[in-house]
Amino acid sequence: LRILWEIFNKEIEIIKNYPIASRVVNDLILEKIDQTSLILTRKEIFEQEVENFLVNLKVENARNSNVIEVSYKSKDQSLVAPIVDKVIETYQIYRSEIYEEFDTY
Repeated sequence: LRILWEIFNKEIEIIKNYPIASRVVNDLILEKIDQTSLILTRKEIFEQEVENFLVNLKVENARNSNVIEVSYKSKDQSLVAPIVDKVIETYQIYRSEIYEEFDTY
């Protein structure tokens, strides 16, 4: 049971990590940013958006199950489902990349 718990926590941390967040922000959120900002560089805006994204992303193990719950908090509810879907899709791609690299060693 402890091993299963450790596996789920590892997967949760993968989902909540910077590479996943940065890919989702780049694909879905960054395009909505006002490009007229003269104060911040695009990289600074991107980093802020990734930080904001991670604050609003919730990933946890569903109680008494082997399911990982992913949710996102946004003022614009029309963004929630596409963002959660993109997180899951990005996680699956990222995870396969990690294990593909691992298999080559």
